[in-house]
Amino acid sequence: MTKGYWKCANAIATIANDANIDIRSVFDMETRVINKEIAALKANIESSLPMSSINPAFQWAQSGNEVFINVKFAHKLDAPATLNVEAHNVSIDTTGLVLRASDGRKMFNLDIEFLKEIVPENSTWSMASVGRMTLTLQKKNGPLKWSRLTKGRKKPNNIHFWWELHDKYASELENLGDEDDESEEDTDKSSPSKTSDNSTSEASEAKSEGKNEVKKKPRKVKKKRDRTPEEEMYHKEKQKLTKEMKQKIAEIEADVAERKQVIDTKASEEKSAIDDDATIKKNAIKDEYALKIKDAEALLGLHAPEVKNVDSSTDSGNSEL
Repeated sequence: MTKGYWKCANAIATIANDANIDIRSVFDMETRVINKEIAALKANIESSLPMSSINPAFQWAQSGNEVFINVKFAHKLDAPATLNVEAHNVSIDTTGLVLRASDGRKMFNLDIEFLKEIVPENSTWSMASVGRMTLTLQKKNGPLKWSRLTKGRKKPNNIHFWWELHDKYASELENLGDEDDESEEDTDKSSPSKTSDNSTSEASEAKSEGKNEVKKKPRKVKKKRDRTPEEEMYHKEKQKLTKEMKQKIAEIEADVAERKQVIDTKASEEKSAIDDDATIKKNAIKDEYALKIKDAEALLGLHAPEVKNVDSSTDSGNSEL
């Protein structure tokens, strides 16, 4: 095989089969040698080609205190991952992530500027199996919920939401409000004196007009936070799946109830048939033994009263005898 004598290799395999000789171990060893040589040749050929640059696809999710990132070394999540990738540079600071990794033919570049600050010294990363990398980043000033991962509002094409991991922390995140990335500014800062004067005059008027009125403390209304697009999509999908699940369960329960009803009806009919059959057999036995008792009386020349019950007739017959 290593020399390319394929006809000869086929002839040897045929002879070995006829002689019931197992040569699979030899074949496997030769196959590994050939594949190794082919891989080395391919690497040599591709080493002269320009290295392609790829922005890898990745997923993200969060808990109250951490951000989770799952990088797949491929241009899309549903594309095959590139194997044997090594990370040349993984730089994590308080505001962002820089990742450079390569398999010798492809260079994967990932740059993320975070929405909020993290704690680099408490953040970790590791190369996972099947062409992936996972990162766990500790949030600064947690627990809190980020409205998105990146500083910029425009969503990159290679970012995806990590639904499987999100489900694990959904209840925890539901109790946390979004931490907005822009500070709210007072719109009336440009005219503080005017605002102050107006507030003073309005307060005086309210005081003079409402002397006899009971002042009510204003009730604070908790503003319901808006869901992120990912959360909205998640809740809609969850409602749809829950509805489908309940419908399928209801169908199964209805089918079970119907089948049980059929079984109960059939069982009731079978019980009635068994009871009827038993009654017929018992009456036949009674009639049979009543005749035998009469024959016995006739044989002995006795004239006993008509037998109505087997047990009572037996007792009277014994007394007469």
